[in-house]
Amino acid sequence: MDSSSRQTVLAHFSLRGANWPDRVAATARSGFTGVGLYIGEYQRLRQAGWTDARLQQVLDAHAMPVIELEALKFFSPLDPVWEHVIATF
Repeated sequence: MDSSSRQTVLAHFSLRGANWPDRVAATARSGFTGVGLYIGEYQRLRQAGWTDARLQQVLDAHAMPVIELEALKFFSPLDPVWEHVIATF
């Protein structure tokens, strides 16, 4: 893979204090290929009333995909959430 085709991701923990819209906007402004999503943050956002469609609207507004999911799948009780996020984003 040459450097022109390399994907770059702004990982969730790179901007811990940023909210979802600010994190996605910063990712786009900085020229990253995509944004990372921490499964715990996804669950927090859902509990705060965010829908998958609303999360996707923020991504679409910045033409930014989720290209990294941050979680320990094999050591986590979040398997259904993990599978849902993979299928959704």
